[in-house]
Amino acid sequence: MITPKTEWMMKLQSEWNSNEELIQDLKNLSTTLIIGVSDNPELHPLFFRIESGRLTEVRPAQPEEIAEFRCEAPTNVWRELISGRSNPIVALMSGDLKLKGPMMKAMKYMGALTKFVRKLDTETFLESLGG
Repeated sequence: MITPKTEWMMKLQSEWNSNEELIQDLKNLSTTLIIGVSDNPELHPLFFRIESGRLTEVRPAQPEEIAEFRCEAPTNVWRELISGRSNPIVALMSGDLKLKGPMMKAMKYMGALTKFVRKLDTETFLESLGG
């Protein structure tokens, strides 16, 4: 299995934690999240820990690790979401994006998280996972 690149995870955490608007929007959010690419078993899922809006941990997820949320989509869906060509709500409703966890909590913070994700470079994100 291919693991994410450490430099990318550190950069992501730094960018997240220096984004005051994001931290303010997520100040009441404390959770764990695992994000994966469903159509490529070689790509290692990422584990995120968010505490009071700050990204305190990002690393490769451990096998069978439990998180409050688990989010998976095929590579093409991640490309569409990150590029802004697709909306996460539409992707969820169509079944292209799979999300397990408390939906009301997810919907409450979806807007802020979407704005941040759209700032990511799609290819760098997928490359960081090994794809």
